[in-house]
Amino acid sequence: MKHSIGKVLTDMNWIELLKLGEWEIAEEKYLGHFGGEVSREHDYHRLVFIQGVLNTGSEDVALRYMEKYEPLFLDNEHKGLLLGWMARSLWKRGNIFDGKAYGQKALKSYDGYYGKISTKINGCISFSLFGNNPKYCETLMLNIEVAPNIYPDYKLLVYHDDSVPVAVLKRLHSFSYVSLVHINTIDASKYPGSFWRFLALEDMRFDVVLMRDADSIINDRDRTLVNVWLSSSKRERFHIVREWYTHTDLILAGMWGVRDRSLVGIRGMMDSYIESAHALSNKHADQWFLAEKVWPLLKTSMVHHDSVFDSPGSDWPKELSRSIDPRDRVGGMDMQIFQVDGIPDGVNYEIFISEGVNLVCSYRFNGSQKSFELPMEYQRRLQSGRYELKIRRLIKVSLRDKHGGLQETEVPM
Repeated sequence: MKHSIGKVLTDMNWIELLKLGEWEIAEEKYLGHFGGEVSREHDYHRLVFIQGVLNTGSEDVALRYMEKYEPLFLDNEHKGLLLGWMARSLWKRGNIFDGKAYGQKALKSYDGYYGKISTKINGCISFSLFGNNPKYCETLMLNIEVAPNIYPDYKLLVYHDDSVPVAVLKRLHSFSYVSLVHINTIDASKYPGSFWRFLALEDMRFDVVLMRDADSIINDRDRTLVNVWLSSSKRERFHIVREWYTHTDLILAGMWGVRDRSLVGIRGMMDSYIESAHALSNKHADQWFLAEKVWPLLKTSMVHHDSVFDSPGSDWPKELSRSIDPRDRVGGMDMQIFQVDGIPDGVNYEIFISEGVNLVCSYRFNGSQKSFELPMEYQRRLQSGRYELKIRRLIKVSLRDKHGGLQETEVPM
């Protein structure tokens, strides 16, 4: 008879055994194959077993298992839950002193899990891009090229409108670490183009957002300064850099950063600024906005790097030289101006840059524009023979479409 009862118990699942008060058999059946190992998975299964005991109403038995397993718990999140259960059980039994002690241990354990500052940074670099100007489009492409070496753990966001050539957008889209954001998809068409990049501060995926200019190339100096900011023990929320004699605005719109989602209300600040009827057509409107709306908040918690003026509250890392070369500095611009000769007034033209048989880029210009700018790196590639630049005239012709209507277009001469 004893043998047959043992056989019946063996055939039962562990939950049925708990209901019968067969604690040891249930424990062996559910937890036996885990042994005494310590891991997050084992923590979880021990909690499941204890919860099963609690569900039977056997608080004293559950407490006995809690005390047994508590030293084996590895993960602070699971351990915090277990200690909380122990605190509750002890209070129910009138053991207020021990209940309080376990409650304190539970809070400490949770803090060890949730209060730890993560070493992983979800960061992005945010750009605005608009217009058909290679000075901005092609310099941004160079930023895309160098970013994986300088900021390998950051996403690049490019806020744009329909004025950017489709071919440029296709090139940008081909990089996995680049996200294109059309301003119409985020209701941003009412803002000046230079403001669009600030809307990355609304993106809750990122706990570090760096604003940069499309026509300056990020470099190692940039990353060094950002690292100094992010490693600060005070965990300042903002970062600004000034590294040239023209950097007299309070915040350079393409040389600042925000951490810990500290300006998620940036859109409301931009709306308020626009409604106050400021002169938004001015090319410095973004920096005036930052001075009026952001500076009062930023200056209370910032790392301020200033290699030129040594302004109050600023410093400069000793390990980093003070740049006297405008091309090497953070936010530096290194452009080559190309003069266009032989194109009559009123005749539009197109430039092509190719690398071997592959087209790198092409841009169309109005005949009245007798020069254009490209990043100096492109000039170096042209001089080395890696790139080739061609210019051809365009003439206007009328073509008849399939419905018999005339369509005016431009074709090479």
